[in-house]
Amino acid sequence: MRLSTDRLFFSTANRPIRSFPGATRFSCYAERPSGTDELVLPGMFPSVSELLRQTFVFSRLAPDHLSALALTFHERSFDPGETIIRRGQQADGWHIIRSGKVRVLDTAGDSGRLPAVLGPGDRFGDRSLIERMDWPLTLRAESVVVVVTLAPEAFKAFQQRLSPDLAAELASRIGQNVEFEFLKRLRLFAHLPAERIESLLEAVRRTSLARGSYLFR
Repeated sequence: MRLSTDRLFFSTANRPIRSFPGATRFSCYAERPSGTDELVLPGMFPSVSELLRQTFVFSRLAPDHLSALALTFHERSFDPGETIIRRGQQADGWHIIRSGKVRVLDTAGDSGRLPAVLGPGDRFGDRSLIERMDWPLTLRAESVVVVVTLAPEAFKAFQQRLSPDLAAELASRIGQNVEFEFLKRLRLFAHLPAERIESLLEAVRRTSLARGSYLFR
């Protein structure tokens, strides 16, 4: 990441450069802010609806839509040492860790930016709701872990019950979620509320550079 006098630039391998005027994580994964070691207690997330309300993707849904979507999730438990997902296998949905600790293993590409351990409220696999993808990492339960999952088929069925505009907005926000989570993890923006980070996201300008091109001279 490079800081000029009036713009912030950042990039990851094989990704376009992004910049925004003036101058808070990058992949399809969300974690706690950098430097925070304590795991969020499960009691802070009393329901799947509340978990969804705290996400960028679904935060704008009305309460009745959140409740209906929550009913499409299914819950799974994993014992310590059990593999939750394995690198190279087809992603089977969007997962939210409800309780427990999850070890990140065997990462590839941008997933290497994840912390070593994930905990309650962390989530992964959002893009599998709108496109086929393989897992770029392996996750293993470090303790007893409870995960709630939204399968792509269930999400598509939910979309069909929405207005075309709202269904399209959800798909768009899933596509933007990787950038939103990256900004949220940057220490520079970590203190900002989600609304401010979302406004920064709207100011992002994407620039593609050919291999070997210079961003600064």
